[in-house]
Amino acid sequence: MSLPLSKESPRGLLLTIRIIKIILPSNFPKINPQIVVKLGDLSWNSAKPYQENKKISWKLSHTFEIPEICPMYIGIFYKSGFFAQTEFCACTVKTENFKGRKGIKYTEIGHDEHKAKMFWAFITEEERNHENLELQKLINEVEVEREEIKYRKNRIRIKMQNIKGKRKVCMEETINLIKNFEPILGLCIDKDQAQSNQNVISHD
Repeated sequence: MSLPLSKESPRGLLLTIRIIKIILPSNFPKINPQIVVKLGDLSWNSAKPYQENKKISWKLSHTFEIPEICPMYIGIFYKSGFFAQTEFCACTVKTENFKGRKGIKYTEIGHDEHKAKMFWAFITEEERNHENLELQKLINEVEVEREEIKYRKNRIRIKMQNIKGKRKVCMEETINLIKNFEPILGLCIDKDQAQSNQNVISHD
């Protein structure tokens, strides 16, 4: 007796990538950069205006529908002609970087003088309902944006702790300085008082 065949199509994965920020090297051309992300045969292109300080807040997300996690290509391009795009630097992110359901990552793209830095986040979710696939993608993109917000809040918290630590050190140094000067100030006051008394005696 043969078992009935399942009519359900195999479930894949929704992998949402959010580019938080890129830092370009000083020799990157003064042209709008473009990031290309590829997973297998799928690709996502996004561009941002060039900034003089080379630090670009990207804040863009994209969701890939894939059967399984695979290595991810990241390339940074710039327009070198009317239509042509030139690859400035690139790298491949190994599957080991996608451990866990979500995370924040820092990746160096390229090497030597052609090396950019990228902060990015990801979240993976199994496809649950093909009818609500677009809704799932939207939920993924909202959740990965929340990861970015948590990351930024954590950085602010660390900066505030550093400021408080430096403030405490400055206060302690000021108190110690005052304590060290107190004997000297006391001698100066005693000397001034003795001089005043001497002047009073002289006038008498």
